[in-house]
Amino acid sequence: MANVLIIDDDEGLCYSIERALRNIHKVFTAMHSETAYNILSNNPIDIAFIDQRLGKESGTEILKEIKGRFPKLPCILMTAYGSSETILESISQGAADFISKPLETDGFLRLIEANVVKKNICSDNYINISELVYPPNVFIGKSPQMIKILKNVATVAATDSPVLITGESGTGKDHIAKIIHDYSSRSNYPFVPVNSAAIPRNLLESEMFGHVKGAFSGAYQSKKGKFETADKGTIFLNEIGDLPSGLQAKLLHVLQDGTIEKLGENKLKKVDVRLISATNKNLDEKLESGSFREDLFYRLNVFSIHLPPLRDRKADIVELSKFFIKEACINLDKEVTCVHKGVFEILASYDWPGNIRELKNIIKKSVIVSSRQTLEPDDIVLPKSKEAAKNVQNLKKHLYKEYREHSYGNVLHRALDDIEKEFIEDALKECKGNLSQVAEMLGISRVTLYDKLKKYSIKAHSD
Repeated sequence: MANVLIIDDDEGLCYSIERALRNIHKVFTAMHSETAYNILSNNPIDIAFIDQRLGKESGTEILKEIKGRFPKLPCILMTAYGSSETILESISQGAADFISKPLETDGFLRLIEANVVKKNICSDNYINISELVYPPNVFIGKSPQMIKILKNVATVAATDSPVLITGESGTGKDHIAKIIHDYSSRSNYPFVPVNSAAIPRNLLESEMFGHVKGAFSGAYQSKKGKFETADKGTIFLNEIGDLPSGLQAKLLHVLQDGTIEKLGENKLKKVDVRLISATNKNLDEKLESGSFREDLFYRLNVFSIHLPPLRDRKADIVELSKFFIKEACINLDKEVTCVHKGVFEILASYDWPGNIRELKNIIKKSVIVSSRQTLEPDDIVLPKSKEAAKNVQNLKKHLYKEYREHSYGNVLHRALDDIEKEFIEDALKECKGNLSQVAEMLGISRVTLYDKLKKYSIKAHSD
């Protein structure tokens, strides 16, 4: 049972709603805002329905006030004058949903069920995530591959060895690098990430090693480089495979004797830095082509960790999804307590070409669009893969060619007839020949069904 507040200046309507819901939920009614605020202050209201036009008062303004005082309370706007402006304004003020007048009991019940979920109670079709708490920089993964990687991370974190992390884009290489730093003896010193591919090549040397005033046009003051900033800590060079050949030589020098040379300065400076690098490129191919130095590769690859793509470790998707849902709720000030099991089935059915980064992005979008305390399958929108789209297009071309070459008359009508026949045959099998049920399933009358059976010479026993 939920505590429901109806805010509407139509006394008759309030009474009819209260009467319709009284055996299922406890209903409070208010005909103006002050009464509503008083009820909210003195009762544990679970959901509020607010009329858009409340006498001289604006439902949107009342909504804004209520969300300011009770930000977690789901509020539903009731309106007979819905417009795009009203909808946009209400959503911006925190409305969870809308219900149109004239009002029906089923609409109220549906919205109450969708928006009021007790934090510690999820039905059999849901997984409760309300009590999940994750420490900072947590390692997520229960698959055998990730358990092995976790052991390797723990082993190498206790050393000062350079580490090379490989894997496709989005597999979490930066996350693993940070964990290695956090569990190392350097954890109290800086962790400095550098994305080699994201910095313009003409600025990369300055970014990494620093420069002195006047070293080049625009160098109006001296600047520390990333290596100097990371002194006594860890520097993480992401996309190391994109490092220009000139900088590869300078990086090798740093690894050999632990010194850097700023642009415009003819003296060496000692730095104490632990190096972790990562790439999504095939370094073996780059070694063969001569675009990556072999001596540098061996300096970087003292200890290697390869992160498999998410499609090869789908056992981790559920736990990763729970984590990203909780993270999104914190960042977006949302509250999702229960996740429908169908959500995880949908997520597991996808191959995730963008890996963990794509999964995180999809879940964030889903939490944004959800207006409930549950995450439902229809909140998940997966992109169509290029390969799937290509396959569908090829299938369309094949079918069109087949119908064009072997059909007489209208190709479209022939194709539609074949689809219709298959629908009817499938319905007959599912309903075990019960024609009344078949007609109801297909949304047609018995007379129309008989005509279709005759048209396609489908034999069926009458019920």
